[in-house]
Amino acid sequence: MSFDTLLYAKKLRAAGVSEAAAEVHATALAEAVCDTLVTKTDLLATKADLNEAIERLRSEMHALHHGLLRWLIPLLIGQTAFFAAIVKLL
Repeated sequence: MSFDTLLYAKKLRAAGVSEAAAEVHATALAEAVCDTLVTKTDLLATKADLNEAIERLRSEMHALHHGLLRWLIPLLIGQTAFFAAIVKLL
């Protein structure tokens, strides 16, 4: 972001602020504003990082889902066979 310190200092001088104070204030404000504001480029980089993290999480969730199914399906089959055997014995 660009900040016109000269224009800001001129406006302060027009409002009655001394030239030295106006220049110091304009410089200090420009440093504060330019260092702390987020630019569109920063937001796009953050968005790209977030999208990458989301894709990694989706991939991990997909792998966990398949891992769970690998254990759950045989467990359910075994449980069904167990109960069928118990019913047969009774």
